[in-house]
Formats: sequence, structure tokens, C-alpha cells
Amino acid sequence: MLPGDILLALDGTPLTEVEALQKSLSPERVGQSVKARVVRGGEVREVTVRVGSR
Repeated sequence: MLPGDILLALDGTPLTEVEALQKSLSPERVGQSVKARVVRGGEVREVTVRVGSR
């Protein structure tokens, strides 16, 4: 992800609340790649990101 990206979904799960984001990024997923839907430069894009630790 890049600065300014707006995160819409992770692995197809819409992120409408902070709790949904926290659930999608559980500690068990650290190091795994996930597909993210973001708005970048006014366009919706699919990108792959690696889950990091907190």
C-alpha cells in the first residue's frame, strides 16, 4: 500500500468498521500475503500486501 490509499476490503471482506480490519489482520496472519482492494488516485485497484506485526 502507498500513502493516501484508502482501504476498502481485505481478501474480499469489506472493511466498514475498524473491528473488521482488526479481525482480518489477526496475529496468525503475520507474514501472509492478502489481497486488498484500495482506492488509489481516484481508481479502485486490487493489490497484494503482506501482513506485518503490530
